[in-house]
Amino acid sequence: MKKNYILLLTVLIIFSCSSSEENNSKSKSLNPPSWIQGTWAQKYGSNGSYTYQPTFRFTKNDFCVLSTNSSICILESSNNATDLKIDETTTDSEYKFSFSTKGVTTSYRFIKISNSKIEHDIYSNQDMPNMELFKQ
Repeated sequence: MKKNYILLLTVLIIFSCSSSEENNSKSKSLNPPSWIQGTWAQKYGSNGSYTYQPTFRFTKNDFCVLSTNSSICILESSNNATDLKIDETTTDSEYKFSFSTKGVTTSYRFIKISNSKIEHDIYSNQDMPNMELFKQ
C-alpha cells in the first residue's frame, strides 16, 4: 500500500511540474488570431481627402505599436524580461490582451467590425468613442 501511495505521489508531482512549465511558457507568448494579423492604420483627413497612418501591426506571435519613424514590439522589446507575463482572450470578434513586466501592466482590447475594420477600445468604461482602424 505504501509503495502505491509513493508511486501515485511521484506521478502527480511529475505531471504537475510539467503542466506548470507549460503554463509558464504560454504566459510569455502572444498569439493574435488570424483575423487581426496584419498592419492597421488610423484614417485622417477632411474635405474628402484621407491618409492612413499605420498604428498597430499584429504578427503570428507579436504585437507592435507603430509611429512615423519607429516601431516597438512587445516580445522583441521584452526579450530579456524574465518577469514578462501575458494574458490574452480571443473570440471570433474580440481580441484582448495584457502584458506585465517590472510591475507595470498594459492592456489592449480590439473589436472586429469587418475583415478590413477593427476598433481599439482605448477608453474602457468611459464615454469616449473607440479608435477605428483599417487594414492596410
